[in-house]
Amino acid sequence: MLRRHPVLQPETFSFGTAVPYVSISMKGATTLHLLARRIMTAAGYPIKKSVQSEIWDELSDWLKLRNIHLVHIDETQHLMRKTEKDAERKGLADALKGAMNHVPWPVSFILSGLPMVTELARLDEQFERRNKMILLPDIGDDERALIVRIITAMAGAAELDCQAIVSSDMPERIGHSVRHRYGRVCQAVFAAIHVALKREARSLDREHFALAYLGVSHARGHDERNVFLVDDWHRLEPGAFILPEGRNQ
Repeated sequence: MLRRHPVLQPETFSFGTAVPYVSISMKGATTLHLLARRIMTAAGYPIKKSVQSEIWDELSDWLKLRNIHLVHIDETQHLMRKTEKDAERKGLADALKGAMNHVPWPVSFILSGLPMVTELARLDEQFERRNKMILLPDIGDDERALIVRIITAMAGAAELDCQAIVSSDMPERIGHSVRHRYGRVCQAVFAAIHVALKREARSLDREHFALAYLGVSHARGHDERNVFLVDDWHRLEPGAFILPEGRNQ
């Protein structure tokens, strides 16, 4: 969406061509200082690890030089996990709020990730009133057509026939196996396609999904727990079958 939006297209300036936004993805536990460094690097200003000064105070000014007014942070939950205490998360909210309130060059932020990201708004009333939250709901039981479109599009890209899959109860089984999460539906279909391609199959079938399911669950040796093999799959708990820790498989 950012790449296609007409307002966010590259512009030419005296220093060269610049894009008015940066997009970064956090990986693993992340500190507030590391977040600022990642933003600066994406903007074209790499910061040496030895630099320990508070770069948040200068972040907006540096982004102004690159005409960057929007920062997208994906997988923000990694930053939330690093700042587990409310006081630490309040510090994160203050840092972002400071960049948003910088009068010479206010910066907007898009934070995407797991629902725990909304904790920032809960802890800071000023942060709350400056944000708009959009929750992506789970795929409902009545949204079979959406899963069918996902299967059709992805199988088509892999040049695999999927007519038998979309004509059966497989879309419902797929949704059940991933707790009806949109992104995980795509992952499940991708994993099954990978199995099919390794077997040099020309069409996608239930066995491919059953085998792919083994890779994300403890269902190996437990066919009765494989949502793609049993007839009464509705009785199984949604999501991958995971044995309690310490229990022998």
